[in-house]
Amino acid sequence: MGKIKVTTCDIEGLYVIEPTVFKDERGYFFESFSQREFEEKFGEYVKLGARAISSGGAGILAILEYIDVRGKDVIVPANTFWADVRAIQLAGGNPVFADCNKEDLCLSLEDLKKKVTANTKAVIVVHIGGHIAFQVKEIAAFCKAKGIELVED
Repeated sequence: MGKIKVTTCDIEGLYVIEPTVFKDERGYFFESFSQREFEEKFGEYVKLGARAISSGGAGILAILEYIDVRGKDVIVPANTFWADVRAIQLAGGNPVFADCNKEDLCLSLEDLKKKVTANTKAVIVVHIGGHIAFQVKEIAAFCKAKGIELVED
């Protein structure tokens, strides 16, 4: 097995672990890196625990399971990718769809406020088209005031 190549990137103090090509006992080539080393280095950088996840949907599912949405409502924008809704279902939550703004096609704070009930555990804000939802700061403040978990995708 080869050694892990670590190089710096644009963010000060953050290192990117580059994949290394390995040849297994059957003669097949594959790329790999030390997931554990990546998690440790990135965790040290952000001063939190870090886990590598296989996809965005798996990451959303892990978050929803961690905050325990079983039997609770999770508000998600109507304009979203199916993986967000499926993650809510797999975590045992109830998806509740809220309307989006015409300006950015992202979650509407106005409609979000109408959808919140005593059973609401979390809100997922989905950033669409490569830009940040225009109302994300206001949505974050609203969720914090209500004690609702905010997840961003």
